[in-house]
Amino acid sequence: MTTTTTTATNAPRLFLRELNHRDTDAVQALLEADPGYAGRVTGARVSRHAAVALIDGRPPSVPAERKVVLGAYDADGTLVAVVDVLRGWPDEHTAHIGLLQTHAAHQRRGVGRRTHELLLDWVSRWPEIRRMRAMIVATNATFADPYWTALGYEPDEAPKPYRAGDEATTVVAWTRNLTDSPSPERFADVGDVTLCYQSIGDPASPTMLLIMGLGFQLIHWPDAFCRQLADHGFHVVRFDNRDAGRSTHLSEATYTLDDMADDAVGLLDHLGVMSAHVVGASLGGMVAQLMAIRHPGRVASLASLMSTTGHRGKGRTSPALFRHFLASRPRTEEQAVDRRVRVFRAVGSTGFEQDLDELRRVTVEAFRRDPDPRDGRRRQHRAVRTASDRTLALARLAVPTVVIHGSADRMCHPSGGRATAAAIPGARLELVDGMGHDLPPAAWPRIVVALTRNARRAVPSPPAGPQ
Repeated sequence: MTTTTTTATNAPRLFLRELNHRDTDAVQALLEADPGYAGRVTGARVSRHAAVALIDGRPPSVPAERKVVLGAYDADGTLVAVVDVLRGWPDEHTAHIGLLQTHAAHQRRGVGRRTHELLLDWVSRWPEIRRMRAMIVATNATFADPYWTALGYEPDEAPKPYRAGDEATTVVAWTRNLTDSPSPERFADVGDVTLCYQSIGDPASPTMLLIMGLGFQLIHWPDAFCRQLADHGFHVVRFDNRDAGRSTHLSEATYTLDDMADDAVGLLDHLGVMSAHVVGASLGGMVAQLMAIRHPGRVASLASLMSTTGHRGKGRTSPALFRHFLASRPRTEEQAVDRRVRVFRAVGSTGFEQDLDELRRVTVEAFRRDPDPRDGRRRQHRAVRTASDRTLALARLAVPTVVIHGSADRMCHPSGGRATAAAIPGARLELVDGMGHDLPPAAWPRIVVALTRNARRAVPSPPAGPQ
């Protein structure tokens, strides 16, 4: 039985290893640490041979080599989660998860979610697999339904009778299409820089290119937000701008927003995409505008979020925020999280409930992807400060455009969004009450609908080519 290590890039740090009979004691201890789980699912206590049954058990039609049991280990080498998966069951295109259980002492720390992410990386080696599947027993649904929903699974069939010990209950199959999962991070050489990017959705669908703001990374476009766009029929591509995340950092270099717009077009070239629906947030909105100005044939539709035209009197930042920009560089994950939470409270939405746990998780992931982003931010900020007013050039655009801005945006005053919408012929303005300089989940339905409707106004764009 082979052993393969997969290193985590976001909190918590875990690696997967294929388990065998030498691991039964550790697996047994993990299963026994949460007897309530077994009681809810099987109606019985954890048996003394549960670990052996987990490693060996499989449907009669499944060959032994198609059953894989994986252990998730933390940095100390402690087994913190276990998952078993059947390749090609109940059909050749499905990978069935029999059990995904986190040690009781490590629950509510993101271990289960991270284990699932690593599992998807593992399953990506199986080219025939197109969807994931898990079964949820009604007696465990209170705990399981929210977890699997957050991972992108949905009920896929009617409940079937099931017995949990002496209790008659039901079980439901939940599935997730793998086209809804972010691809592995890939890299594209574009001129003098290399861009890190990911895609979500069917590559045969029209491409929607997402461009993030100053100092932010591709992961700041939330997975679930991207999946919603993919569900509306788009091949979603998100990437790290130059000087951010895992893309090239240009020490002491000077460049312009025009250069960043050309980077994005170069990424489309790499993907074999003639034109895309381009969505930019904050600085990314400026880059998206310049793509439409400089390369009009490459932009099928334009969406400018929480951005501005470059006119010095529009979209100004509240002076009360400047002190946050002067803070010293965080040197640890904890400092990065503390700073991000403070900044978020100053610039985030006031009219929507926020998920601070998710904010902290993404901040840790961003820190690990790019531990020292400060110099890159400065160079990006210099590109913004030296950019010309785009108002006259925007007035010459002939592309379906939607401008989305929050009424409570203190980083880029709503006047920036109004000016952008006024400058572009036929542009539609969506002013979201209570939204700040962020993407609150409760606003996603309105944003996704606005982006989709705007894209539908465009002439259909060619799908992506080979990647």
